[in-house]
Amino acid sequence: MVIRMGCFHIALNCLSLLRKKYTSSGLDDLLIESGVYAASTTTALMKGKSYNRGIRAYKVCMEVFFLLMWRSFHSCYDKSERNIQDELGIHKIAECVNIVEKQGENMPQSIHDLQANLTDLLALFDNFRCKQKSKSKLFKFWDEYGYTTSALEAGENK
Repeated sequence: MVIRMGCFHIALNCLSLLRKKYTSSGLDDLLIESGVYAASTTTALMKGKSYNRGIRAYKVCMEVFFLLMWRSFHSCYDKSERNIQDELGIHKIAECVNIVEKQGENMPQSIHDLQANLTDLLALFDNFRCKQKSKSKLFKFWDEYGYTTSALEAGENK
């Protein structure tokens, strides 16, 4: 007989590993002071004792950190000579959604055009992240958080 842990228990262990890595980082204070969770709930989820709340908390934090990173990315490129044409990207996404909803004939071409536009934007964003990680240890620390929690989320979706 071989005893193995299931996916649920592996995910709980992963949550407790996140707690160990991000202890004293202020993540628990962020969750409490923002009003997302109370102190005792935050303590339990940081220990890996509350799966659903823990996953939600890490996703909320990841989203907030990504939003802050995206705003920093925009302000960096707004100050430089290269300006990001966000309206064009949003317009293309809206156009693609309309074509998909109408199930139009131009759907493959529209999706291909959108992918090409987003590829350029994502390349700029990755370049920005690499530069910022080399400049700031704090940026690198929280950037790792985003990729650690997205890996946890990917495991949850399997």
